Amino acid sequence: MPKPPGLGSDAGWRPWVAGAAAGSAMTIIGHPFDTTKVRMQTSTRAYTSTMNCVVVTCRTEGVLALYKGLAPALLTSVMTSGLRFGVQHTFNSWLATQMTTASTASTKRHQHASFEALPAGARIMAEGGGGAACGLVLPLIFTPMELIKCKRQVLADSRISNLEIAQTVWRESGLRGLYTGHTLTVARSTLGNGALFGSFEAWQGGGGAAP
Repeated sequence: MPKPPGLGSDAGWRPWVAGAAAGSAMTIIGHPFDTTKVRMQTSTRAYTSTMNCVVVTCRTEGVLALYKGLAPALLTSVMTSGLRFGVQHTFNSWLATQMTTASTASTKRHQHASFEALPAGARIMAEGGGGAACGLVLPLIFTPMELIKCKRQVLADSRISNLEIAQTVWRESGLRGLYTGHTLTVARSTLGNGALFGSFEAWQGGGGAAP
């Protein structure tokens, strides 16, 4: 039987790299919007509108100010998106192999391991469960990075580095400070990723596979 896609196969690296690339594209395109949102949510300055926030930021700090905090955001996105899609793909391949092996043993028929050939319910549970599991673990990586990003986005002084921001938080609050908001981040990430992957599979309508 052909070897299912995974870390040990020729195509096993593609979901990891594709996930990282997709995360990078999303961050680069969306970061100015995120910076504007963070500033409107946290700044003591009363902006009259979203466009006013953009205009004032560009006028006083330059256009590149909209990309403050990009480095930690990009690093976070590359790592978490690559892990999210790579782990999901590997788990799906493993599940397909296990279920196909069990089915082959019971029916005495040869079957090729394919995630798409599994029953729709199994695929939805696998995608949703895998997404939720990733959402539970990934905040360990991106909670501190997101904290640094947000603090960077509202700083007027561009000379302060990301490392200096992290060191300041560590001196003032220690490790707990770097994980401020971690519980809510885990809740958002777990529920969000579970719903994202699970609903995507559900809305595909089965794709002609077994119900």
